[in-house]
Amino acid sequence: MIEHTDIGGGVHVSTGPFEELMQDQSRREKEANAQLMPEQIAMRDSIDAHQYWIHLRPGLEFPIFGDAWSLKVQAENDRQFYPSVMTKEEKAEYKDSRDAYADSRQRGYIFGRAYSVVEPRGELGSTHVAEMWPISEAAFDEATAANWQPDSENCPTLRKELNNAKSIWAVRMQERIKQQRKEK
Repeated sequence: MIEHTDIGGGVHVSTGPFEELMQDQSRREKEANAQLMPEQIAMRDSIDAHQYWIHLRPGLEFPIFGDAWSLKVQAENDRQFYPSVMTKEEKAEYKDSRDAYADSRQRGYIFGRAYSVVEPRGELGSTHVAEMWPISEAAFDEATAANWQPDSENCPTLRKELNNAKSIWAVRMQERIKQQRKEK
């Protein structure tokens, strides 16, 4: 158990494992958000557009694709669980739900459905935008038709976008490494 943690120039006394976990999560979020590339920032900041993505982390056993829901879509999905005329409490709950989604998105988490050969029907949840790379709807549709196996010959758009993304990613990572070396 960490007894003392330096946060923002001040000393904070930890009160237990949960608080340590939350501090660690906050630190990791800040690190991940500081490393976002322009394409990822655009995904995070686009609150009305429906988006598609692929997970590009090296070493992944199989590709993961995603369908990123806009805040508008999330609000519409939530709205269906409330009566057409809401009470004051229901309105407050609905607003709190929308605010929580907006806060999560600002911290880099985008809600939607993730697909793979393991979860071909998709799994609902939030994914941090640092784990996403935008792809077109056409590329996503090809991946869907290929049962989430992008090596298929039937995915020319997806293969082209993946090759482009990997090239952009490699260049940006080299630029970051050079910048980090200069800062040292």
